[in-house]
Amino acid sequence: TNAALAALGGGSLKAGGGGVLLGGTVLSGVAAGAALFVGGIIFGAAGDKMAEKADTAYAEMKHAEKTMDDICQYLEELKNTADEYIRSLKKVHQLYMKNFAWVSFTVNNVHKTDWCLFTSEEKKALENTALLVGLLYKMCQVNLVIKAENENEINKINIQAVNEVMQDAEKVSADIL
Repeated sequence: TNAALAALGGGSLKAGGGGVLLGGTVLSGVAAGAALFVGGIIFGAAGDKMAEKADTAYAEMKHAEKTMDDICQYLEELKNTADEYIRSLKKVHQLYMKNFAWVSFTVNNVHKTDWCLFTSEEKKALENTALLVGLLYKMCQVNLVIKAENENEINKINIQAVNEVMQDAEKVSADIL
């Protein structure tokens, strides 16, 4: 062992070399270098694994971001559709209340219950009230959202049905006014 260490140290001290002490130091350095080399390989492999995990996490985050953007856009469209629909419902409801108040007054205050005794305005108010009740019933039957067939999908906004009934409401409102 001593001879091998002395050889690593450049020979014996008597021969002008570094001796056993320098050989031990060189051996420690070589061992440390080898350890660093092996450690570097292990660290590199771990780094590659971490980079792969980071890439996977980034891809998952981008997917989640797109999903959240889609949901936000859906909710914004739903809010806008619901707001328009509420405005239409309120308009029809106001017309209904106006016509119903006239009919209620005629029946409850004037005590007219015979259709033949109604004036043309009272008849029109009663006809409008019946028409508006039917329209309000139809409006209340519309689903704003169509449930998605797959639970992983976003529900659909029932824009076509909502627009159709709002067009009906506009037409009836225009005829009544």
